[in-house]
Amino acid sequence: MPAGAGNRRTWTFSVWGKCADVSAAARVFLGADASSADTLQYVNSALEVDLAGVARIVTTALFRDPAAFGHIVWQYDSPGEVTRLYYNGKLIGSASVALNADSKVNDAVAHYIGQNGMSARYFDGVLSDVVLVDGQVLAPTDFAEEGAEGVWVPKRPSVSSWGANGFWLDGEISGGLALDKSGNDNHWTVNGVTECLDSPGDNAPADAGNYARWNSLFFRRTGSYKPIFSEAATKVAGQSGVVSHTGTTAASPGRHYAEFRVTDGTSGATGPGVVRAAWNSGLAESYAHNYGGAYYSDTGVRAYNNSTDAQTAPSSNRIGIEVDFANDEVEFFIVQSNSARTSQGGKLTAADGITFGGHGIFTATVHGTSARTVKAHFSPDEWWGTPNGGYEPLCSAYLPAKAPKKPGAHIGVLTWSGTSGERALTGLGFQPDFAWIKQRSSTPRDHNLVDAVRGLDKNLSTNLSAAEETTARIISFDTDGLTLAGGGYGNTNLMGTTYVGWFVGGLTQKTSGWVGGTIIPIEERYDAALGFSIIKYTGNGVAGATIPHSLGQAPAMMIIKALTATADWPVWHRGLPSAAYCVLLNDAGGHRSHAAFNNTVPTSSIFSIGPTGYMTNYAGVPCIAYLFAATDAIRVGSYIGNGSADGPFVDLGGEPLWMITKRTDAAGFLWAMQDGVRSPFNPTDQRLFPNEAVAETSDGNGLLDFMASGFKIRNAHGGQNANGGTYIYLAFLKHYFGGANVAQGRAR
Repeated sequence: MPAGAGNRRTWTFSVWGKCADVSAAARVFLGADASSADTLQYVNSALEVDLAGVARIVTTALFRDPAAFGHIVWQYDSPGEVTRLYYNGKLIGSASVALNADSKVNDAVAHYIGQNGMSARYFDGVLSDVVLVDGQVLAPTDFAEEGAEGVWVPKRPSVSSWGANGFWLDGEISGGLALDKSGNDNHWTVNGVTECLDSPGDNAPADAGNYARWNSLFFRRTGSYKPIFSEAATKVAGQSGVVSHTGTTAASPGRHYAEFRVTDGTSGATGPGVVRAAWNSGLAESYAHNYGGAYYSDTGVRAYNNSTDAQTAPSSNRIGIEVDFANDEVEFFIVQSNSARTSQGGKLTAADGITFGGHGIFTATVHGTSARTVKAHFSPDEWWGTPNGGYEPLCSAYLPAKAPKKPGAHIGVLTWSGTSGERALTGLGFQPDFAWIKQRSSTPRDHNLVDAVRGLDKNLSTNLSAAEETTARIISFDTDGLTLAGGGYGNTNLMGTTYVGWFVGGLTQKTSGWVGGTIIPIEERYDAALGFSIIKYTGNGVAGATIPHSLGQAPAMMIIKALTATADWPVWHRGLPSAAYCVLLNDAGGHRSHAAFNNTVPTSSIFSIGPTGYMTNYAGVPCIAYLFAATDAIRVGSYIGNGSADGPFVDLGGEPLWMITKRTDAAGFLWAMQDGVRSPFNPTDQRLFPNEAVAETSDGNGLLDFMASGFKIRNAHGGQNANGGTYIYLAFLKHYFGGANVAQGRAR
């Protein structure tokens, strides 16, 4: 409790938080007397400000990302008759308050961080840089700023005067007190709170960063019960009669170490393990499959590749795991409190069936009762043992370096309202080479694709099989965007109509120097690190013709369109059953056997096209090919639906900026395009359909959350999440979850 009242009419509260469970009420900060309270809290995944029931903010945005930190700023300004709430620098809600009304916060009453004080509702997660400024209304930019990669990052609070009750808790705890670094010595008594390295900053101090936790979005189970998460999602428990599995909030291709404590070890099916990251949510198959990895039970059974062997039961000791996800190796250890480590059966390798596919996660299996738990220790300050050289904690700062460092230097989304007059669109931060524009409102209009290879007056529509059409709807691609032509073109710039454009740029032009292939391209624009290439070529009608590209790795998805002929848009994707299959971008059909790509998987230097009579290789007909490699910034993959509104979580290694999904195992389901600009907060539901000219739709059948490390399906519609349905996706990232050379991503 403050020693006395401060300025109860003007103050600012700021905090960074990573909330493990926001499904129920969870207090963040409040000031309360015996009868009422002013509260900042999570309620049913929304953020809420409640000023003693007199004024209230309840966000329509839902905050359900347990994997990353987000920044909250709460302003109280009764002389201005308003209270405001910000998240990662963006205003998310405000409410009117009475002129010069006094708040409970900053009064000489009890104040709480992370709990109610009068009942439970504890905050389960991590709080960092908890700040109260007494007597000033400060902006979010006084506590954080946009970093070099476009990520919202913390900074030292810019505070000229803290006021009598101001404080800054940076996370240091000593003698049962959370220490105030403002200079006011307004220290806080802690209860059930521990200091940790987990931080929204990166390696400041050393070893800080976003550490892995158990991911409440990512689970498999038998029956209808999910695992139970607690202790800031470092502990997971089972439920009666249920086998539940979960994984970590971070996936990695690197070498990592962690330790685990198993309680009530009597089931023989409770313990930690490692599996490949492409581990779909839904009802569990037998865990004996181990999903390319291995598992160590509470009774000392080591399981891998449908094999088991008997090792030492951990008892009161910990299970240590060293894993190399890139090289398919894992080794288990019994770790004692005196730091002694004993290998259990030696190292398992690819010869033992370990196949992570390049990326993996730690997992926990809990069985039968809530008393059976797996407690994770991902942070090195908690380890009992010391790993061998080269094994790092699973933390954002220890993930591999990313390229390009800033996806936003190549990938962007703009929205605008048409004027029917010439106008410049700015704010991309790069010069585009590719533009995909779609009208959002009113009368249906065709999609409009333009690229620098074909020329800015050459237009294609993914919802049509029609040949390329010539109209100069775009005047120029500029250094920070593009200039639209006047004339009232309905596809791009009609008065009273809203639009969205998805852009890729910063590519290198190439007109010669290719190696290999039987057809030499006319021109290519590409960026190998980004993973995108635009190639124009002329078909020769010869079966098995090959075309060189400059990506340096095999494309994971290819889209081709004949330019001067009426022809479909064949798409090859690595998530299809084989190279003998494709889907069509201009229709709602499922995958089909088709020779458009000559039944041949592309390589790191060439891709194949079918014989004459197939739309990729009409003799003498020019074609455009859009190639996408699976890189840090462009993610290409597939998932299996579970038919539940609590749908699969798909790890992308970062937050998507825009993405395309398609069901492939059944016909009658549209392609869908979603982005984080039209939907800046979760859930995302605003969809456009590449194979349809219809206006934007928000009908609940495309609900999903964009997360700091991927996306979570929040609908049970067959278009994105039929039980057992197979889906492909193409995602362009906004930010990375982490990396040795980049800032950690943020919750949204």
